[in-house]
Amino acid sequence: MVQWLYGQKINYFLTQAESDLFRGTQDHTEEQRKLIDGKIEERQHLLARLWVLADRLAIPLLQNEAIDELDSIRRGWKDSVAWRCLNYVYENTTEKSTLRWLILTQCICFIPPSMMIDHEEYLPKRFLLDRLLNFHYGDAAKQNLENRRRFRKHFHVPVEDGCEEA
Repeated sequence: MVQWLYGQKINYFLTQAESDLFRGTQDHTEEQRKLIDGKIEERQHLLARLWVLADRLAIPLLQNEAIDELDSIRRGWKDSVAWRCLNYVYENTTEKSTLRWLILTQCICFIPPSMMIDHEEYLPKRFLLDRLLNFHYGDAAKQNLENRRRFRKHFHVPVEDGCEEA
């Protein structure tokens, strides 16, 4: 939050060497992959917590920045979705939360059902109901993924007049 308050942006979280290693075509050792996956997962958790804090402090621009960063992680890191922080998100957001709906949409589009079955401890009951009720939404969401800006804006919190987007 401090980064955003002073610079109106959220700084990068991997070193250049880690980024090059993960995005490279060479094989990764199991240890290297776990390290980077752990950093990505930690980043997703921090962004979810940041979004919740910004919601409580009524800072929609910061909420939108967190949404954009979560979507950037998903796009840049092999469809990595913040599904392991679903319990936290569902415990700390309302039914109409854009963070909740972003992660739900990403799960519908990118997480195979077999993975969810293998890791059901991360899935709140309400998420399962939301997923069932919105299963048809996946095809439309995948089409919207082509236009990154339109996709992200769909999950942005409205900003009141007088606040300018960065």
